Amino acid sequence: RLLRRNEAMLETERKQKILQETVLTGLNEGIVLADSEGRILLETPTASKLLFGGGLHDERSRRKDTDMLSQYFYLRGVNARYVWQLMETALKDNEDSVHTLEFAGDEALRFVEVYVSPLRSEGSRGVLAVLRDVTHLKQLEQMRRDFVANVTHELKTPLTSISGYIDLLRARRRSPEEAEQFYTILDIEADRLENLISDLLELSEIEEGDRQRLRNEEVRLYSIGDEVLSELEPAAAEREVSLHLEVDPDFVFMANRHRIKQLIVNLMSNAVKYNKPGGKVVLSAERERGRIRISVRDTGIGIADEHIPRLFERFYRVSKSRSRELGGTGLGLAIVKHIAGLYGGSVQVVSEEGKGSVFTVILPDRKENGSKGA
Repeated sequence: RLLRRNEAMLETERKQKILQETVLTGLNEGIVLADSEGRILLETPTASKLLFGGGLHDERSRRKDTDMLSQYFYLRGVNARYVWQLMETALKDNEDSVHTLEFAGDEALRFVEVYVSPLRSEGSRGVLAVLRDVTHLKQLEQMRRDFVANVTHELKTPLTSISGYIDLLRARRRSPEEAEQFYTILDIEADRLENLISDLLELSEIEEGDRQRLRNEEVRLYSIGDEVLSELEPAAAEREVSLHLEVDPDFVFMANRHRIKQLIVNLMSNAVKYNKPGGKVVLSAERERGRIRISVRDTGIGIADEHIPRLFERFYRVSKSRSRELGGTGLGLAIVKHIAGLYGGSVQVVSEEGKGSVFTVILPDRKENGSKGA
């Protein structure tokens, strides 16, 4: 009976240990527990990954010896020394604290929030460090700051121009020709301001989920493409760019017609603006393994590789002077990305400088899947 009782206790302890290890391993936060001398008592894989990219932890797990590297936390590298300094301070002051450290990664800096707390139990002293990767949060904060700065700048530019020309008109009497020229510039700047505010409102509505306009309906892409081509024909003719529609008239899928048209208008108008005389823009679509691929192909100036990862950021422009000259708000591609995201889709770009670009929107085929919901 005593033997069975001991076996049951050992089995319970084993299960508890497995459960504890499973919970600690599954946490997004990394945990390091060390004694007052810096010897490691506990280190989770997540902590090792945040500190060392995972490599040293994997190496330690394969080592059978107990050398200085595997025993003492502060000998594990530069990042570990930074964290150990915080842990030592917590032991000395006997106080919890939170800090944000910058760690050098393979491609960019990583920001890690470190919570340290001294521990006491039955005469022994130790210290706990909980590590959390906050790089994404830092990036979001930076994006918010950039957005505020960009909005301020984009609104200020046309407003300054409008204010300046009004002052010129008031300064002295102008000839009818000169006044008409000023009024034309005021109209252009006012339209630019209106377009910017309209795009900001549209983007905000899409980001909030667009619940009012996400009611799905049968969308005939050929019909939408034909409308867009008619609307863009004057601008395309002015730039000597030909527009082509390569879509089956019976190509139908479930989505919101307004949003799909908005998506195509933004892609095709960009393709016209950044094209070359004698160039062309082609709208095409196809079904592929339960997905819809809507592509806009142009023979324009193309995009350098370094710009492609940032193309869909709000207000990002490859050529700021040219974009403003052509009347762009810097929000068109951001709107395209967010509309695709409404339907669980994505946008891909393939481009070569001097030869043109292909923007492809990939959406789930809701007609094929029989789904009529959002």
